[in-house]
Amino acid sequence: MNIFRICIPAFAAIVLSACSDWMTPQPEIHDVPLTSIVKDEAYYQALRDFKASEHSISFGWFSEWDEGDASTTNMLQAVPDSMDVISLWGSFELTPKKKADLDFVTKVKGTKVVLCSFIGEVGCLFTPAEYAGNVDMQKEYWGWVDGDNEAIHNSIIRWTKAISDSLYATGYCGIDIDYEPGEYGGSLCRNSQYFTWFVEEMGKYIGPQSGTDRLFILDGYLQSIPNPSQLGVYFDYFVTQAYTWGATGSDASLESRLTMYYNVYSSIYSLEEFTNRFVVTENLESALDCLKGGYSWKDDYGRVLNRDKFPGLMGFASWEPDNGFRKGGFGAFRFSNEKINNPRYKWMRKAIQQQNPAPGYNVVKKEDCL
Repeated sequence: MNIFRICIPAFAAIVLSACSDWMTPQPEIHDVPLTSIVKDEAYYQALRDFKASEHSISFGWFSEWDEGDASTTNMLQAVPDSMDVISLWGSFELTPKKKADLDFVTKVKGTKVVLCSFIGEVGCLFTPAEYAGNVDMQKEYWGWVDGDNEAIHNSIIRWTKAISDSLYATGYCGIDIDYEPGEYGGSLCRNSQYFTWFVEEMGKYIGPQSGTDRLFILDGYLQSIPNPSQLGVYFDYFVTQAYTWGATGSDASLESRLTMYYNVYSSIYSLEEFTNRFVVTENLESALDCLKGGYSWKDDYGRVLNRDKFPGLMGFASWEPDNGFRKGGFGAFRFSNEKINNPRYKWMRKAIQQQNPAPGYNVVKKEDCL
């Protein structure tokens, strides 16, 4: 996933009120674009209640966020109400209008908005702009000294505390690590000890070991992180980039991924526990394919389904693991490309309902899409 090739300096451009208690992860049959109707508090309370329940989440990487001066299209409020987790990439810098947008979707809708980044070097996600010009300046600011493990550990401690403070101050709900050390690596993520220190320190403030409701998510090469039997306990979700890259997807391909990744983490999670944390995502970076709901999907008999009725995004949402346990959820890279669909986010809305149908909603059956 080409999220962004450099660390983002100073995402806390303005520091406003601290993060209040976040309401957790619901789909609604009335889920409509924000410009359509004014919804009452009972609607939003039901939405928040669902998101606080145990269910398979809807997840997606979102880009091109703006203030909505000309149109609401690029605002977080335009995303389907029932979206559980939005992972931001690009610019995290807040303006008053974007802060108000963030607060509305997190506090009123109960959506979790997290920051996504590669973690190549100390200072990624947060370094004051004047020190973020190059890697050497960044390391020096945080006290990193190559070859000095004590200094390096202390710099990681200082940096992760700064990330946590900034999350509280700005209202973001956690972070999403895109672990791809081969292409986007650096001196931190390519070193087993340094990456371990980072996860352990960050895990004091976010994730299941922190005692908070802020999310710590791992995506990318889930099977390749250092010390998985030690570090796996720090993550709320394991998000696989199960991209079909234009090919035809299937339930079998997702089953294969679940088996592969569970084998990595089986010493610390039961099969049910890991399945509940396992999120499968499609690549919708191609705007045209995004508008069509993704690529093709085939049923258990190898028959390719009618893409106009059952595209790939519906397949990811419909997949139910053979082990019988609830999956963590489904999602897509750059699902925000569908913001110009008619109606807006048409396929994401259908996929959310396909995974977690509201009462009275008739899910699409594969046998009707041949």
